[in-house]
Amino acid sequence: MSLINKMLKDLEARQHAPQKGAASQPIYQDLHPVAAERARRNGVLFVLVLFGTVILAAGLVTGYRWLVSASADTAAALSFPPAQVPPVPARPIMSVRPIHPAISAVAAVNAGKRHRVIRQAKATHSGSVHAVSIGRRPQADRGRPERIAAVSRNAPPLSVSSVAGDDGTGGGQIQMKIIPMTAGQVAENAYRRGVNLLQQGRRKDAETAFKTALASDPRNVKARELFAGVLLEDGRRSAAATLLAQGLSVLPHESSFAYLLARIDAARGAEPAAIAVLEKNLPDAGSDPDYLALLATLDQRAGRNADAANMFSRALALRPLNGNWWIGLGISLEAQKRWAEAREAYTRATMTRLDPALVKYADERLEALRFR
Repeated sequence: MSLINKMLKDLEARQHAPQKGAASQPIYQDLHPVAAERARRNGVLFVLVLFGTVILAAGLVTGYRWLVSASADTAAALSFPPAQVPPVPARPIMSVRPIHPAISAVAAVNAGKRHRVIRQAKATHSGSVHAVSIGRRPQADRGRPERIAAVSRNAPPLSVSSVAGDDGTGGGQIQMKIIPMTAGQVAENAYRRGVNLLQQGRRKDAETAFKTALASDPRNVKARELFAGVLLEDGRRSAAATLLAQGLSVLPHESSFAYLLARIDAARGAEPAAIAVLEKNLPDAGSDPDYLALLATLDQRAGRNADAANMFSRALALRPLNGNWWIGLGISLEAQKRWAEAREAYTRATMTRLDPALVKYADERLEALRFR
C-alpha cells in the first residue's frame, strides 16, 4: 500500500509542476517492480529445495544398497547345512501273548517293584483268552507314571489277581478276567430300570423292562408283582392273571402271587377258584393278615361261616384294630347263632375307626342281640 500511495503522490506532483522546471531524473528511478523481485526469490528457493532432494535421494539409495549387501554377507556367514538326525529304531511297548487260563493267583504285587500289567479279554463267543502285556519301563522312563490298560465303562466286571513273574524274581503280573453278569443281576438291573421308567410315566417302556427282567430271571418276585400291578391298573386282568399263574408255576410257595391271583378271580366272579388258590398256599401265608382276611371274606360269601370266623379270628390276632374285620367276624358268629361272641365282636368294632354306615350297622346288631 505504501508503494501505491507514493506512486499516486508522484503523479499529482508531476501534473501540477511546470514543464520547463522539470527534474532531470525520472520520478520512478527508486522504484522496482514487485512481481519481478518475488519471482527471483522463488527461483532461488526452488533450486535449493531441488538440490537438497537430490542429495537425500542419493543417500537413501546408497544406504539401502549397503544394508542389502550386509544382510547377504551375514546370512552367508551364518548359514550351515541341516543336522543329520540318525533314525531311532522303533521299540514295541506292548507285546501280545496268550496266557493259559489255568494260571492261579499267588500273591499281590509288592508295592514299588517293577511289574507288568496284563489285560486279559475273552474273545467273543469263542472261549479263547489273550492278554496284552505292558513291558517293564526303561531306565529313562522311571520318573513317568505306569501305563495303565484302559477298561471300557460298559465292560462287564473284572476279576483282578496276581501271579508270579516268569523269572521267579517276585516281579508279578496282574491278571484281569472278564466276569459276565449273572441272570439274576441282569434281571435286577432291568427291574430297577422299569421302576425308574414307571416313575417317569413311561409305562410302555417300563413294561418292556419288566419283561426283560422276567425273561432273564423268571424267579424275580418284585418284577413280577409290579408288572402285574401295572396290568391291573390298566384293566388287563387276564394278562395279569396269566402272569401270576406263571409265577406260581415257577415259585409255588410264593403267597403274594396267590393273593393277587385270588383277588383277580374274585373280581371276575370266580370265587371258588380264588378260594382254591388261597387255601393251596395258606401254609405259606399264615402270618399275612390281609391274606387271611381275604380268605375269610370269600368263605363268608360262599356260606362257609365257620371257616370265615376262624380266618377272621386269625387275622384279628395279628391286626386287632381293624374294625371291618370285627364286623365280618360278628356276621359269621351271628350266622352260627353264637350270640355272645357276636355281641363281643360288634362291641369291639365300635371301639375302632369305622365308616359311619358300619357304625350304625354295628349299633343296630347290638340292639338286636341285646336279649339273646
